[in-house]
Amino acid sequence: MAEAPVLVGGLSEPVPLAALLVARLLEFNQWPSRLLHPARAQAVWTEQELAQQGRSASLDRVLHLRASRRLLAQLGSDAMPVTQLNAPALPLALMASDLQLLLVRRVGLMALGKLLSSLIAKAQVVQAREDLGRESMDWAIAHALQWPESGWLHPVLQLQQGWTAKADLLGSAVLARSWQQAPAPLRRRADWSLAPQACELVLPETITEVQARTLCLSQLAEMEPAWLLLFPPQ
Repeated sequence: MAEAPVLVGGLSEPVPLAALLVARLLEFNQWPSRLLHPARAQAVWTEQELAQQGRSASLDRVLHLRASRRLLAQLGSDAMPVTQLNAPALPLALMASDLQLLLVRRVGLMALGKLLSSLIAKAQVVQAREDLGRESMDWAIAHALQWPESGWLHPVLQLQQGWTAKADLLGSAVLARSWQQAPAPLRRRADWSLAPQACELVLPETITEVQARTLCLSQLAEMEPAWLLLFPPQ
């Protein structure tokens, strides 16, 4: 199956995957401030801390330690570490941020595929192609999701102006649904990596958690198959 033109790269660091998994699990459990979506930063960091970031590695470590302690305190009893590698959504929750961005864009394009294929007005088609790029738009149409309901797209179409922003929000919402019923220590930490808007977007119940997770895992398997080999088969 052809790759989406916009989706290039994957795991960016040349680190052995087993070591990367250990590092990601430790970071996920103990350093959640490092995984925060940028849209959540102001709710966690003080203005002074934001101004101090980047001055030195040692200072950044102290700042992240403080912020992570505050975040874990918010979890209360859900702050217990995630240790079970057989949790179905864990490969998605532990993805590096660059890989997550690629995945949500890919899933979002697929979610928009049917709508993009239905555009008739020339101005709409031109706008979509300019925003997404011709190849990405063609890929989205060719790989459009065949989920029966389309009404879940309407809030996104109203809230977001650009097609790229629409794709990212939709893909993030599907990813959030993929771990919606996971144990709270996993789900609440994983949600922090996504924009609040994505976690708040109400998807229809007909798009089940299993359906969303299967879609995301299937796309991840195409993008970075070696990563999934580190986890027990489902």
